[in-house]
Amino acid sequence: MAVQPDDALHGIEGWKHMPTALWPPIWDERMADEHRVMATDEAMAMTRRLAREEGIFSGPSGGAAVATAAAVAREQPGRIVVLIADGGERYLTTPLWE
Repeated sequence: MAVQPDDALHGIEGWKHMPTALWPPIWDERMADEHRVMATDEAMAMTRRLAREEGIFSGPSGGAAVATAAAVAREQPGRIVVLIADGGERYLTTPLWE
């Protein structure tokens, strides 16, 4: 599953809104069986929650991945694995941590 911001002007560097992004050469849309979108506020809220409740210091794309996994878990049974591929340190001077 893949998740992307619901708006091209979401304000988070690195989290790509694919319809308006320059696609990297390795991007293959077919690799994900499902594509979802998420509001930036929801991704940032989960990012803060991960830091506060779980001690996981990630960036907003990690928060989006976990929030999407939580939504999938509410919809269907089974084991869900989430990869968080970014850290939160590059976002320390952004509104994410204000």
